Amino acid sequence: MATVLDRVCCSRAKSKKGMADKQNEAGTGEGGEHGNNEISHKEKTEGGQSNKNNSMPATAKLLENFGLKFDKGRLVDGNDDPFVFNIYPGDHQLNQGRYEAIGELMTEIVYELLEKDVRLQKKQLALEKEGGTFIFVSENYRSCEKLLVLIHGSGVVRAGQWARRLIINDRLDSGTQLPYIKRALESRWGVLVMNTNDLHLGSHQSPSKHGKIVWNNFVSREASIKKIAIVAHSAGGGVTTDMLKQFEKDFKERVVAIAFTDAFGSPPYSSREYFQQVCRNWVTSNKKLGAKVSKGGEMICLSAGTLKHEETSHMAIDEVFKFIKNQFGKPTQSENVEEKEPVSAVKAPSVKECMDVTPEGDDPNDQRTTQNDCSAGGNRGDGEKNSIQDPSKIGGSETEI
Repeated sequence: MATVLDRVCCSRAKSKKGMADKQNEAGTGEGGEHGNNEISHKEKTEGGQSNKNNSMPATAKLLENFGLKFDKGRLVDGNDDPFVFNIYPGDHQLNQGRYEAIGELMTEIVYELLEKDVRLQKKQLALEKEGGTFIFVSENYRSCEKLLVLIHGSGVVRAGQWARRLIINDRLDSGTQLPYIKRALESRWGVLVMNTNDLHLGSHQSPSKHGKIVWNNFVSREASIKKIAIVAHSAGGGVTTDMLKQFEKDFKERVVAIAFTDAFGSPPYSSREYFQQVCRNWVTSNKKLGAKVSKGGEMICLSAGTLKHEETSHMAIDEVFKFIKNQFGKPTQSENVEEKEPVSAVKAPSVKECMDVTPEGDDPNDQRTTQNDCSAGGNRGDGEKNSIQDPSKIGGSETEI
């Protein structure tokens, strides 16, 4: 049975052949080479890509399979026109299948950009025995004094992404974490990019357990890192507060800034005062960027300058970095103590202890928000799938919170 992507590729191949035949009939083609340019259905793998396609860079696959490319960070077709969702009139299934297949390529493209554009290194988690999930770190992350940790939301996004829909329909800078990474590297900070949704091998049962294992193996044991900032979008807030519960002492000593972008998460009672001091949440609001939306509860909420949930990370970037730099300039809790216990002496929980903890707030149906309640106990109900009104105008439907 042909997959939706098979149909997309075959439809594109037939379109190419039809154009080539017309050129040949008019004497404007390039002979038999283009007259036989159709990609045979049998040449396709089950995923809809030719065998030679598998060894291509993701950007080459994007052009080969869909006739699309990135030009100055925007996804365009061969005529440099913006991406269009509804290219098969009356066939929503085919259009949606094409959109999702393009979205899968975005994951590969962003991974490539993380390694080639900003020179991050891919690191397998120590727990993995089958080459499973991974994260990305900067070359200097182990020797840096200041570290930036980036955590995306839930759904289809992977390491390096804030919102796939923005990558496809707007531009790379608004939908990826690349601007955050570049600014951090310019300031000579270390960078660690989590990949909390990459759970395909089943070795991690939840995004929060991924986060705890990453913190245990890549952060808590690095004594050179003195100050840490975390930027977390949407459900990434729950990953952050679950890590705080597990590594409370380490957080209070070294995590000096937690920047949420329309995120949700509740700290343990013993850390509420600390959390209120170090955390700010830039939420959806019609107020100007940085204006206070409300304060009190567990965190201070500020306007991200947009009413679109997925845009908050991009829109708030200037305010987020201003906050982080200010927090980095303050002494840490341990620096205020004359005789403090060295970070290296802090006993980090074992991997087994991380795996044995049942995380709070990992329910995929949990859609709390802080937009109307800065204690992070509101009811979000605006996941990207639910926000779709007209896929032909917005650019496809997918679950991405």
